[in-house]
Formats: sequence, structure tokens, C-alpha cells
Amino acid sequence: MFTAPPQFTVLNGRREIGRTDPALLTEKVEGPRLLLLGGRSWKVGWIDWKRRRCFVEEATGGGKARWHTPGLSGASMQLSRAVRDVLLGSDPPVKMTQRALRALAEER
Repeated sequence: MFTAPPQFTVLNGRREIGRTDPALLTEKVEGPRLLLLGGRSWKVGWIDWKRRRCFVEEATGGGKARWHTPGLSGASMQLSRAVRDVLLGSDPPVKMTQRALRALAEER
């Protein structure tokens, strides 16, 4: 059995754009709530909390994206990409202890 945090399905009309962390839908924002999914910005129009669906329309820019990482709440794209790169074999530009090297080898 696997558990995962709840996610909202993001829809433009009947077309599914993707899924997002509910934290992006609940945090305080000034102006319209914008998401970044599928390489585009989307303006949130309506949220169906019961069905966990979010209805959006295209926006010109300014969308936000987050990826849930265990232990990190809403990691940025840059951090998520850096973690991915290191796990795929890139060496981080820092001096690491033997213990850290062993842990990294286990994760890889």
C-alpha cells in the first residue's frame, strides 16, 4: 500500500491539465491565483473542494509550481531539479563526509 498527500486535479473545461498540491490553492495571494502546469500559466477560477478539482483558464504568465518532497513542504523547481540531478549522478559542489557519501550512494 502506498500513501500520498492529497492532490487536486486541474481542469481547463473538460481537459485535464495536471495535478497540484492543495497548498497552492490555500495560501494567501494578492490578485488572481496563478498556477504553472504543463509549461503554461493558469488562472484559478473555481475550486471544488469536495471532489478535489480546480478549474482554470489560460493566463499570460506569473504561474507558480511546487513539487511535494518528503520532509520539504512545497520545494521549488530549482531545488527539485538539483535533488534530481544529484540522485542521477551529478556531484554536488560541496565537501561531503564519508557518512554523507554512503547515504548518497544508497539513495542512488
